[in-house]
Amino acid sequence: MDEERRSLAELYDEARAEGGTLTVYAGGDTPGQQDATVAAFNAAFPDVTLDMVVDYSKYHNVRIDRQLATGTLVADVPQAATPVWDLPNANVEEFVAFMADRAEVERWRQTLTLYLGEVHGDPTPGRLGLHPTKHAP
Repeated sequence: MDEERRSLAELYDEARAEGGTLTVYAGGDTPGQQDATVAAFNAAFPDVTLDMVVDYSKYHNVRIDRQLATGTLVADVPQAATPVWDLPNANVEEFVAFMADRAEVERWRQTLTLYLGEVHGDPTPGRLGLHPTKHAP
């Protein structure tokens, strides 16, 4: 796979030309936990519909494997909650190399912030738990 070199503006134009829908399979616990992401995306890219399907990664993994086997892949982007090193086809060496270049990581963060805005809210405790909408005691 070649490195992506198109700008977000170019990708946005292409997405509109392809029909204006981006489907993301997002790993998570509750259907609405990505609502803020959808709202930020819609504000930044109003002519593209973000279809965010939130489900446990283990179900997305099976869903994607089945779709690949039948030639009916739906998701444009799989966003798994599974750590990258747990995925059998992950390119862990490239991920480690990318993360080692902190300047490149910061450029990506700044680019995403430019288009989607700063992250707001209290920091996460580092885990979602069984009931992510309830605060821990």
